[in-house]
Amino acid sequence: MRQLIDYLPPVMADVPEMQGIMRGEQPYFDTVWGDLDMLLAELYVPSATGEGLKRWERLLKLSGSGGVEDRRKEILLRMMRRLPYTERMLRDYLRNALGEEASVDVLYDDYMVEIEYGGENEALLGSLYGELRQIIPANMGFTLRAMEEQKGNLYFGVILQVRDTDVI
Repeated sequence: MRQLIDYLPPVMADVPEMQGIMRGEQPYFDTVWGDLDMLLAELYVPSATGEGLKRWERLLKLSGSGGVEDRRKEILLRMMRRLPYTERMLRDYLRNALGEEASVDVLYDDYMVEIEYGGENEALLGSLYGELRQIIPANMGFTLRAMEEQKGNLYFGVILQVRDTDVI
């Protein structure tokens, strides 16, 4: 914690009157420094929690629904939007947005882009779909699939029946 007395030169810090003044002013400056730290945190999307997220959503015309992490990702998706004129730029965009769980397959002959996402955040897929429609060229279609791993048991059996047929 910052102490006002530390900002004084040693000659003045030893004066009892100055020590009393600094002790009296310390609570006010603690409040100001706390508010300043909170304000700086709200300016940047990765650390914003309340007012900062509301402000970004208002600027970018986003709905602002979901949890804090979902809202942050939606804001970052919109901020990262730029037209990916190459396949590599599209892959980088999806890697930044979704992490390593996304795979992209561009079918040039069919004018299609197929994207598979292995994550669990389905709310993010709605926002991502809208952003991809804006950045993928208009002459190309795309599919966005959410892949989910399912664990279970598979049982199978075989029945073999042999018959002899006699023709009369």
